[in-house]
Amino acid sequence: MRSSAAGLGAVILAAAAALFLLPLIGITGQGDSGPGAGARPDGVRLGTLEVFGDLERPAVAFPHDLHTEALEGEEAACVTCHPMEKNRLVYSSFRLPEAGDRQAVTRAYHDACIGCHEKKTDAGLKSGPETCGECHSRKPRFLSSWRPLLFDQTLHHEHTEVLEGGCGTCHHLYDEEEEALTYAKGEESACRECHASKGREDRGSVRSVSHQTCIGCHQDYGVSPTDCTGCHGAGEQGPASRPGGMPRLERGQPDSVLLSASLKDPAAGEMNAVLFDHKAHEQATATCSDCHHETLKGCRACHEIRGSEQAGRAPALERAMHDATSRHSCVGCHEERKSHQGCAGCHAFMQKGVLPETACDGCHNGPPPGLEPETAASAPAARRDRERQAFSPEDVPEEVLISGLSSRYEPALFPHREVIAALEDSVKDSRLASRFHATTESICQGCHHRGPAGGGIPRCASCHGKTPNGRLDPSVPGLLGAYHRQCIGCHEQMQQENASDCTSCHELKRE
Repeated sequence: MRSSAAGLGAVILAAAAALFLLPLIGITGQGDSGPGAGARPDGVRLGTLEVFGDLERPAVAFPHDLHTEALEGEEAACVTCHPMEKNRLVYSSFRLPEAGDRQAVTRAYHDACIGCHEKKTDAGLKSGPETCGECHSRKPRFLSSWRPLLFDQTLHHEHTEVLEGGCGTCHHLYDEEEEALTYAKGEESACRECHASKGREDRGSVRSVSHQTCIGCHQDYGVSPTDCTGCHGAGEQGPASRPGGMPRLERGQPDSVLLSASLKDPAAGEMNAVLFDHKAHEQATATCSDCHHETLKGCRACHEIRGSEQAGRAPALERAMHDATSRHSCVGCHEERKSHQGCAGCHAFMQKGVLPETACDGCHNGPPPGLEPETAASAPAARRDRERQAFSPEDVPEEVLISGLSSRYEPALFPHREVIAALEDSVKDSRLASRFHATTESICQGCHHRGPAGGGIPRCASCHGKTPNGRLDPSVPGLLGAYHRQCIGCHEQMQQENASDCTSCHELKRE
């Protein structure tokens, strides 16, 4: 019989952003040169004594990589601080007595740290602090620039190439009969399915086993990184890479999925099913954990249809899919994409999570509740790549003269058709935008936001009065404010040149 168990691999199919969620440090404070001076990604907060109660002095901000560099080349350098277990270094622990009280643990740290510094000083070498206040400072000399490691699909692919497809090096289960770690193809999962934030008697925490396995493997292969900065430094990671044309991570996952509250119980849901293109979403995300945040199981394995009010339970399925504040939910992920340069011109000024009624059809375009999967199997291909419906150029005014507010400046000549064409091109380049902007009318609503989707668009002054006192609704900005917020705001969000320069739209009136 197999069960999930201890030991973790460096290369995890879906660990990605969840791999190192707990930082090594929480160092805050101010350096000698002001906030942010000397920021380091390798700071370790030495707060071990907190298990005995409140600390008598501030925890030590320990620059790990600085010490690694100082001890480089010395025999048994790492053993100076880290213990050995089964002839292998334990990278996630400090060398402490097996049993001891506050005084014993304190002595162990002081003997190792101060003792090493004193030896360096006696040898005439550059060393570190030897007094209490120099280490236990309320104003550490550096701040933390630590970042969690994003083990994305690009990084995963690099590791599978090095290991020549040896997934069992990292992905494993525990065979209770054999009392050993085994590999089961097709059952690979994320680190956190077995290893939580805190360790247990039979398995380590995700942090400890990740460091132990990753660093150990890199040292065995003689490759970098083996230091903190190599994984947790902002400059080393850069933006999350996108897999693009990389080989697909095969685990027997489907190309498409029919998402419904219940395919056999119409009473369980009122909305049509969602035709979810799983393969396309794999290419649009950096890691599987963007959706499968702790395991690779389906959503309903953790999220019940009706949900539960019990503390610690996962939210109901509907909430999990539509939570605008969660990066794991469908709506939350789409909301994040709206902040991208090509989308933010319109969406930055819209209330987050508030969608028009027509937006639901962008996802819920499948069969009604109760339809069997076999009946709906051919539906995704028919609906997935439908062509967009666009206005003909004759239907769109080429230019619009905005003259109602001219005083110091000449009226603004708005290149209406040119702007619409630019937005159309931007939408075509994005599969996500194409799905939710299936017609040009939806693009028009970025500016004409109160107008009907089918035409008959009213003038801006219908809702926005010419002066603040003339507004039809006190909560609605006046016409001048509405024009400037919409036009200048859009230009700024889309990073246009001269976004707030008056004369880029208006010419000064002649005397």
